[in-house]
Amino acid sequence: MLTSKHVFYLMWLFIVFVSAHDGFLLLVNRPTMWSVEQNPFGRWLIHAWGDDIWLLLALKAAGTIGVASLLLVLFPLRPGLAWKACVALSLFQLGLLVYLYAA
Repeated sequence: MLTSKHVFYLMWLFIVFVSAHDGFLLLVNRPTMWSVEQNPFGRWLIHAWGDDIWLLLALKAAGTIGVASLLLVLFPLRPGLAWKACVALSLFQLGLLVYLYAA
């Protein structure tokens, strides 16, 4: 039986999985990312690093680690706030995943 704690951790894993998958796609498609990246900030980071993806990939990884860690720290302290943040991020990541494969 799934408890609310299990559901929280499943959403957390989903957030991390989609982020890792997005980073993997960035890595696999690195030769063309300078021309196909649609996020203006992402394009700027690629251009700033000499049309390579490593700065963007590093910042994505750091952001994911930071947010995932914050959710894990927040959950025992403020479970209601952690739940709301985790649901919002899960929905955002679901939208990103659909966008990556529908666009």
